[in-house]
Order: sequence, then structure tokens, then C-alpha cells
Amino acid sequence: MTTGCDARLDRISSDSRYLVVPMDHGLTMGAVAGLKEIEETIDSVTRGGATAVLTQRGIAPRVHDNKNDAGYIVHVNGSTQIGPDEQDKRLTASVRDAIRAGADAVSLHINVGSSYEPDQIENLATLTSEAADYGMPVLAMAYARGPGVAGDDPAALGKAVRLAEELGADVVKTGYSGDGDSFEHVTESTRLPVVIAGGSKGSDTETVRMVRGAIDGGAAGVSMGRSIFQHDDPEAITRAVSAVVNDDCSVEEALGVAGLAEMWPLLTPAAPDTVDTAPDGWRGRPLMWSAKLWIAIPPSDHGSPNRHDIARSVTRNTVFKPQPPDSRVMTRTVWIKADDSVGGWEKRKRRIIAGIEAGADWVVVDEHDLARVRELGQINVAVFRADADVVDEAEAKPDTAEPDLVVVGKDGEGDGTVDLPNDLSGSADLSTLRRSDERAAAAYVRILGERYEEFADAAATESEYTFVIGDDWTIIPLENLISRVGEETHLIAGVTTAAEAETAYETLEIGADGVLLDTDDPDEIRQTVDIRDAADQESLSMRYGEVTAIEQTGRADRVCVDTGSLMDDDEGMLIGSMSRGQFFVHAETAESPYVAARPFRVNAGAVHAYVQTPDGTKYLAELTSGDRVQVTNTDGATRETIVGRVKIEKRPMFRVQATVETDDGEDRVETLLQNAETIKVATRNGRTAVTDLNVGDEVLVYYEDIARHFGESVDESVIEKWTLTTVTSLHRWAFDSIRYHWRCWPSRRQDRSDDTHDELECDR
Repeated sequence: MTTGCDARLDRISSDSRYLVVPMDHGLTMGAVAGLKEIEETIDSVTRGGATAVLTQRGIAPRVHDNKNDAGYIVHVNGSTQIGPDEQDKRLTASVRDAIRAGADAVSLHINVGSSYEPDQIENLATLTSEAADYGMPVLAMAYARGPGVAGDDPAALGKAVRLAEELGADVVKTGYSGDGDSFEHVTESTRLPVVIAGGSKGSDTETVRMVRGAIDGGAAGVSMGRSIFQHDDPEAITRAVSAVVNDDCSVEEALGVAGLAEMWPLLTPAAPDTVDTAPDGWRGRPLMWSAKLWIAIPPSDHGSPNRHDIARSVTRNTVFKPQPPDSRVMTRTVWIKADDSVGGWEKRKRRIIAGIEAGADWVVVDEHDLARVRELGQINVAVFRADADVVDEAEAKPDTAEPDLVVVGKDGEGDGTVDLPNDLSGSADLSTLRRSDERAAAAYVRILGERYEEFADAAATESEYTFVIGDDWTIIPLENLISRVGEETHLIAGVTTAAEAETAYETLEIGADGVLLDTDDPDEIRQTVDIRDAADQESLSMRYGEVTAIEQTGRADRVCVDTGSLMDDDEGMLIGSMSRGQFFVHAETAESPYVAARPFRVNAGAVHAYVQTPDGTKYLAELTSGDRVQVTNTDGATRETIVGRVKIEKRPMFRVQATVETDDGEDRVETLLQNAETIKVATRNGRTAVTDLNVGDEVLVYYEDIARHFGESVDESVIEKWTLTTVTSLHRWAFDSIRYHWRCWPSRRQDRSDDTHDELECDR
């Protein structure tokens, strides 16, 4: 390199580190967000630490007064989205043009592996030769793109960057392989500085984590466009990226430096009306607030920080109230659309990961993505298969991943790619759905008119799932389809926002069974999952019963249910000796002089008692780690949580009996609860210890005038009558059975004892 080239490279870098913000997208995409007032954007990103900005030469007059001493690169080829082929990049400027525009370097895009590769290789070779005459550095944007070429394949990316070096480039930009380890193969393929492309806009954490991975893999920096210039605060996100590229910060440190730390929603104040609003400049959701104190904790690769440790370190004088944890009842479903129509693999991958992290139920992808979707995490995968009706078993590829569901209709009759036949009995998509081998069990239909409503109706009779996509549900009302096909299939409505999902779930009161969400916004995905959970929460009709007896009964085997969630002060579980009536037992959220609060626990009662679950009732003795149980509040609102551990110990017990008014008069319900002041039930006077209960008190119960058999409601007479002898025998049976299993599988038990009692604690 000449002295002039070295000097110009120094202008577009900082100590050989590069943070380039390309803003040449106006040629390709038009005046998109962030580029309409490009002067302001250039000023923001260069104040944030960009070492250079990049545009087409015609934008040069809008650059120089706003770039704050950063370098300037002119891009010399391009194409448009509305042209014949966006991958066909044509020359738009020469080195002499760039010099006249005041450039410090030039750049050129090449798609290695595409049909245009030969012409683009020739253009790059010519450019580097011409640039050498003027001491002008060349940034080669060398992507792995083309038929059968994966844009994140380290081997293909390695070939692309080596090609750039072979043709005389000075710096090379390429795609990111997904992790630092695999990206080392790319950076080791060349001696040139390698910078990564940013791709489409993701969350702040995703963006900075990608940069951190690339730097760990040997990258010299980034050339990142939309993730920066379309950000709500381009200066802040540039500063976060710069902290990684130039200062070698961690993801957490970089987000904190830039003021972009995500705030974990761990605790909320018991008295929110006393809390000041957040100071200007804070972003995200509140971790906790104590009077005028806000704390931001950057996200960690190891999950959220321990809320109790943080709370203790912040204050011992503020009363905090745990925020209700996530609940989930799997009736409605959320499906994430992540096929090729939404963009490249990196963009699809971000959607899929956002769906997995938010708790979506399914992703819908093209079949060629199936194997790598499986590698991202545990989620149901449905695949579009356009040729499901013609591929025979003998032709199927051996040892390939199997989808959970096959969907027909995309690129076929369902979306209008293939015309609908005059007689729907001759439909190829419907024929596939009717096959006895169950090759496909779902139909995808875009409602393009009344004829497609008829097609959706026909598809619903043949498919387990029917996706209906309406460009305008105010014109093609969703209720038409729900009323026509809702009982014949699982109806999945296409939506683009959480608000549309809420409407779909509520339409005609019945609502769609699920939604197919088409969005890149992780917040919309999370909000849609929250709406799904809220739509499925059961509301129970609680009532009060009058205590008619409370007596000590001796020792029995008491069950503590430790859940994987924190419960609020008004939450607990429904427990009872009789399936038709259960008592509301509070979670251990209250402090006492004798024991600390354990808001994840319900001291539930004896092993024989019933507990409510999302699927009916279970005996407490049957609960194991991972089981789903129902948490209820005093208003009857329910949510689902999972059992983390079950503790069974010998404890003194009370028998509590109450009468409830029914349509036929009165009925009696009862249960056994531990004789301890820490066990609380709900009465008309509020939270009351079982040791303080008296005959005549009114306790909160859930009563349903049905009998149950194996936890399921049955329409027959079942007499439930419990005596102390019966209960004691059942306790002995359950305890002996559990001890037997622990002896058989000693690795799955943990026996503990102390100087106050014998305890058997089992993570079952």
C-alpha cells in the first residue's frame, strides 16, 4: 500500500478498527426511515463513534458538513428493489468520481456464488487497479449469495473474503456466520481486515451481541446500516457498537455505556402512586423502583439477575411486591411466520429466536430451513411444502429432520400462485390433504375474494389446521370464517400486530384458535404471547363457606408444593379432601417472626387432598417436578405454573370443615391443613392463619356441583366420605409407596434431617 492509501485508511478507521455506517440504501430502497433527513442521521452516528459513513456519490454534498471528522466512503455500484434482479449490481461511479466527491475510500458489492459473479469479479478487479493509481483504499463487500449458497455458511464466507484479497481489496465486508467460533474460519481465510454486515434491524441486545461475537471471532469491526440508522436513537446504538469494537466492552457494558440497558421487570412497588416517573433517557422496562430510585441491569447471557440479591443490596426499608410471573394455558396458540418471504436467514433466525424466547407455540418455515431451526431451540415446527402431493416416500431424503406439521397452499392454490380450479374437487392442494398417508395436515389460504373463502371452507373439512390470511379483515370479516369453519378445524388467523391478534382471539366470542404472526418486532411477539395467555386464563366463581368444625387430628404426611413462579399476596391454590369443593390456601408470601417468606410455595395439605390443575384435579401425592398446577387469586382469576419440587413431611394437622350454599340447599366440604400459624386461608376478614380460625368464620372456597373420576368431571353420583381412619390409611399407603420409589432410585432422592424434625425432600 502507498502512503496515500495508508493515510486514507486511517481516516476511515480508529487504530485499525472500523465502524462504518453505510447509508447507500436510498438507491436500492428509496428514502426509507433514517435517510430522509440524512444530514441529521450522519451527525448522530458520527457523534456516537462511527469511524466512517458510506453513501452513493450524489449524496456527498449532504455529508461533509455533518460527519464530524469521520471518514467518507463512496459506494460505486448498486441496484433497486423494483428492478429485474436486485442481485445484479451495476457500476454507478468511478474512482475519479469518488475523488471529486471528497471520498477517503471506495466500496463495491459482489455476490459470490450468484449468476452475476463473473461480471462483478471483473468490476472489482478493475476498481482495485484504478484505485491503486490514486492511493485510494477499496472496501469490498463480498457476500456469499446465490442458488444453493447459504449466506451464513463459514466456508462460503471464507471463500468470499479470500476472493476480495486475491483481487486487491484493502478491507472486506461480509456476512456473519452466527457465532464467534465459526467466524474464526472466515477471518483466518484472509489477512485483510474483515468487517461484518449488520443485516436487518434487530433488538439492541441482539445487535450488540452479534458485534461481540464477530470481534471475538477476529473481526476488525462492522459495516452496519439499518440496525444503526433506523434505530430510535442512532447515536446511542452507535456508541454501544463502538464500545465493543473500539473499547472491547462486553455486551452488558456496551449497553450500559450507551444508556440502552434493558431493565428486567422483576419487582414493582407495593404503592405505585408514590413512585416518581423514570428520568429522561432511560429505556426499557423497570427492574425495580424504590421511591425515587431506578436501577438498570443489563441483560446477561446467563439469564436475569437474582431479584432477591438485588433487592437486599438496594434497600431493606422499602416494601416490594413481586410482579405476577408468567402464566400459560395451552389452548390458544401463537405461530411465528419465518419463511423466505420475510427475508434472509439472519432475519428469519431472529424471528424464530424471538418466538422461542417469548414462549410462542409454533414457527412456520420453508422446508429447507427445518434442520437449522431444530438447532435453535425447542419449539414445534411447521413447514411449507409446495410439492407435498407429488413427492413419494421412495424419493424422500433419508436421515432428514421431520417436521411436526406439513402445510400446503403456499406457492400453490392457497395463495393464488396457481389458479383455483372451477370445480374444487379437482384441487391439487385438497387432494394432498385427503391422502391417507397424512402427508399434509394443514392448509394455507390467502383470502383474495369470496372464491377463496369457499376454498378455505373446503380445506377446513380436510385439514387439522387451516391458516387464513386476510389483507383487510374489515373487508373480509374474520367472523365469516369462524362461523363457517371454526368447528371443523383449528383456525389460525394471519396477523401482523399484537392488537390484531387480540381481535382475532375475541371475534364472535369464540375467536380464532391461533394466530400466525408476521412481524420482526420482538416486542410485538412478546405482547402477542401475553395476549394468548390472558385469553386462556380461566376465571372461577369463588364463594364463601361457613366453618362448622375445626379440630386437631394428629400427625399426617403434609405436602408443600414449591413452584417455579413467584406468587402475589392474593394468590394461592385450591385444596380439598373432596373434588367438588376446595379451600383457597394462600401462598407463603407473608413474613413471620419464625420463618422467611417463600412466595413460590404453598403449604398445601395432606397427601390425599385434591389440587386444581389446568387439566382437572390431582392428588397432592401425585405431583412431580415439571407438572402443571393452577394458581388462583382471591377473585378467581387463574394462571398456570409448574411444580419445581414437592416436599412431604410428618406434621400435626387440623381438619377444617365448612358448609356452602348450593342450588339444592347446603353441602359440606373439608380438608386437612397443617397446624401452624404460617398456613393462611382467605376469610371475609382477610388473610387468616388456620390456627386463628373459629367456627362461624366464613372462608373462601371453590365449589362445583360435580363428581370426578380420575380427575375428570363425570355425570354420576359419587359419594365422597372421609373419616380419620380412611385418611390415615391413605397417608400410610402414599408414604410407603413414595419411600419404596426412593429406595429403588436412590440417585433421585435427597434425605435430610436436622435437630427439629425428619424431612424427606424430593426433586421428583
